[in-house]
Amino acid sequence: MSKTKRLAVLPLGGVGEIGMNMMVYECDGDLIVVDAGVCFGDASTPGVDIILPDTKYLRDNAKRLKAVFITHAHEDHIGSLGYLWDELEVPVHVTPFAAKVLNDKLRQAHQKDDGRIVIVKEGERYKAGKFEVEFVHASHSILEMHSLAIRTSYGLVVHTGDYKFDDNPMLAPKSNIKRFKELGKEGVLAMLGDSTNSFTEGFSGSEGELNVKLEKIIKATENRLFFSTFASNTPRLIATIQSAANCGRKTCLIGRTAQNMIKYAKELNYFPVALTNYIIEADEAAKMPRNEVMVVASGTQGEGRASLTRFSKGGNIRGLKIQKGDTVLMSSFMIPGNERPILDVMNRLTALGANLIHRGVEDVHVSGHGSREDMKKMYGLLKPQIVVP
Repeated sequence: MSKTKRLAVLPLGGVGEIGMNMMVYECDGDLIVVDAGVCFGDASTPGVDIILPDTKYLRDNAKRLKAVFITHAHEDHIGSLGYLWDELEVPVHVTPFAAKVLNDKLRQAHQKDDGRIVIVKEGERYKAGKFEVEFVHASHSILEMHSLAIRTSYGLVVHTGDYKFDDNPMLAPKSNIKRFKELGKEGVLAMLGDSTNSFTEGFSGSEGELNVKLEKIIKATENRLFFSTFASNTPRLIATIQSAANCGRKTCLIGRTAQNMIKYAKELNYFPVALTNYIIEADEAAKMPRNEVMVVASGTQGEGRASLTRFSKGGNIRGLKIQKGDTVLMSSFMIPGNERPILDVMNRLTALGANLIHRGVEDVHVSGHGSREDMKKMYGLLKPQIVVP
């Protein structure tokens, strides 16, 4: 891309792959970045844990970069910022929840907020060079997901980020259909949209309906329950803690990410105060009757150091271990590339005598990404002249 007068987009990651989302927009020479994610190493990248986008183009054009905008706090959208903080010396626009996650990542990378973090509000417009960006709420498997309405002299571009239409979301408002429709009437030049589930028919499914199923499983479980979901799916995590409380169980969180997500939710008043006394430490959980405890274990993707992987190997974590007759509820799906380690964990859990409940045998997960009907609905609301999946 040159400095000639034009509107252009350049993906540095996240197109044709799972993870590492980073999109560069150019308008008449000015640049903005949308999202700065990572992807994780797998069997094809031995010895590699984290992969970052190639930001050489941004380094070569640093003087033209005006701002970074983060749609939400998932690793594949925010995870590289700690590593790239010194490269991206511009304002970074995030929601309050994403700001909590970002500050933690900066601490881990031995960085700190130097005044560049801008906390955004839905509906307000943020000027960045020749761009004006508005955040529009969308449903997803995390708190405070937003699509971006990007205004330029050439027209309006909508960057959807990850979205779905959920009529019964947990702890979050529905996608802002009214605002998306207004943007459509305003006239959308181009929509750059999430197409992860473009081969899946129907709508993606509702978190509220899923929660009803999960609570039935919790109620029917006789022994200790081990629950595993994506730690960043804070709405599902909190809703399941509430369901456990409804069934007379207290919850123990094993895993730093889940603990941090609940801490951030408490600080931003998403976590119900009435549930505070239902969160307990591992050593207390180990002493309680097995039918009065739910253990939230990390490791839905078979990560080697995750607690669920350690439990599957017979590990004892602060007095807790999986015993014959315990139930392991895996409310997640297999990210492509992770099938082998996940199946290894599942096989070991079965060998331990655990009652294993997962997506392959029961509907215990819904995706945060819209399926075909969600995509059709977004197209119908925005009516874009150009669609870029």
